[in-house]
Amino acid sequence: MKTLNYIFRISLAMACISSVLLTSGCGQKPQPRVDATLKITSNPDGASVLFNDRELGTTPYSDRIRPTTIILKIAKPNFKPRWERIELKAGEDKTFNYDLTPSAGSILLVSRPDGARVIINGGLKGTTPLILQEQPLGSYAAKLEKPGFATREASWTIKDECPQEVIVSLNSNVGRLTLTSEPSHAQVFINGAPRGYTPFKCELEEGKYQLKLEKEGFAAIEDYVNILRDQNQEKSITMSNLPGSVEVTTEPSGADISINDEPHGVSPLKLNSLAAGKYVIKAVKSTFDTVSKEIVVVSGQKSSVEFVLTKNTGGIDLIINPPGTKIYLNGKIQGITEKGENPMLSRIFQIRGINAGSYEITAAHKRGVPDTKTVTVAVTKGQIARPKPISLWVANAELKLKDGKVSMGLLYSESTDKILFGPEPGVKVEYSRDEIDYLKPIITGDE
Repeated sequence: MKTLNYIFRISLAMACISSVLLTSGCGQKPQPRVDATLKITSNPDGASVLFNDRELGTTPYSDRIRPTTIILKIAKPNFKPRWERIELKAGEDKTFNYDLTPSAGSILLVSRPDGARVIINGGLKGTTPLILQEQPLGSYAAKLEKPGFATREASWTIKDECPQEVIVSLNSNVGRLTLTSEPSHAQVFINGAPRGYTPFKCELEEGKYQLKLEKEGFAAIEDYVNILRDQNQEKSITMSNLPGSVEVTTEPSGADISINDEPHGVSPLKLNSLAAGKYVIKAVKSTFDTVSKEIVVVSGQKSSVEFVLTKNTGGIDLIINPPGTKIYLNGKIQGITEKGENPMLSRIFQIRGINAGSYEITAAHKRGVPDTKTVTVAVTKGQIARPKPISLWVANAELKLKDGKVSMGLLYSESTDKILFGPEPGVKVEYSRDEIDYLKPIITGDE
């Protein structure tokens, strides 16, 4: 119950020991500490109060805490978690109450043919296709009725906030298709229309259908399947990897290029039909430093490798993220990082023609937390120094939820149905698209 306060008290004890050692000869007395009082309640209560994923207790929660600023998580099963930044000052009492929002999901209820009446618990909810939103977690059942068709039952379970699609065929003239692929999660098209991802199951009317499977890095496959009434048609498809390619350039050109120590020609050079995997590319030119780089070839993708050959003086290759970060060498600006193939990652920033010695590299971004980072790099004549990547936490997106909450933070990744978003450094929150009002990039005039 007192874990957070215990951590603060240990830190305070260490600080007091240092203070006594520094002031023991000056006749000064240590000042007594004045704690703050923190009270947290929730509706409903019984929610866990966590700090750094460690549970401090459950609501209603109360404790006396050393003045500080903390980020707490309030979580309860079947409710959406809350993250809160709380600033506590000496001697003040703060009480926070949080109304927790129950987790809920939504479904799209589809019938074939459409226009079926949807009856739930004896009440008419509408006709198919019908979207049922904000359904609390649990199991549900509905009755589908349409003149001239047999009444059918539909059932589903809401386990999380991910939207679902429930398809019910009102025809008796249907069969079932079970489709698997190697690798899995290939997109399935039936008669040209996207239907889902493997492993895939559906009901289809009796007849012949065109199948198409697509997956990034693999060759698309087309096939046909015959669906028979009241029968299950099972089909398994193995997809083939597409080769990758790499274009190698050097400055100056005319360098001998080898891959995994096997010669392949002189730069500029395009290497096609490379199997997916890791490769070491080396560039060798007389009177210039030999340089090499490990790359990962991805099936079906093109990549490029650029070498800048140097001689006599040294240089520095920097990886500083995110794009748009200013780079200073001993306090003098050198430029701004640019976007790489991944828009969240920067291209290698090269500094050339500098004398051997020790240099301070500073990365600065006005939205960074912190806004600057500085490292020391030693440069040797005739060599390229490659320090560890420097990354700043920089908000790059504005997120507004449908509940009205607006956050500035870091968009880590996104897909068609969800995003991974960081409202604060060290915090990552996954949101479904249904929760989001809008998500837009942060763009300023100097980026």
